[in-house]
Amino acid sequence: KTSFTLINGDPYLIRSFIQGLLVMDVKKDDIRLSFRLFSDMDENKIIDYWLKFLDFDIRHIGKSEIIEGNGTNKLPYGMCRVRVRKGARYFKRVMSMIDLIKSSFTLP
Repeated sequence: KTSFTLINGDPYLIRSFIQGLLVMDVKKDDIRLSFRLFSDMDENKIIDYWLKFLDFDIRHIGKSEIIEGNGTNKLPYGMCRVRVRKGARYFKRVMSMIDLIKSSFTLP
């Protein structure tokens, strides 16, 4: 309830999530990116990929989490974790939106 985080390997999902955050008036400087990668991956290449794809710069990057093993075939760019600093209020807003959407559906 105090953090607002998404981790996924799908670049388009991550970019859509970030665009949604920006629409909710989250400041780009309050967004931090970090990565979960496998030990056989090139960390610098992965960071460059995500920074370019998401239009962020190096000051938004946190420490990567390295997992032992081979993940290149499964997730060529690892997984990107998006964290919102002081994200509790945004998390609550999103949960309220989800509740509103759920309440609009009628179950049989």
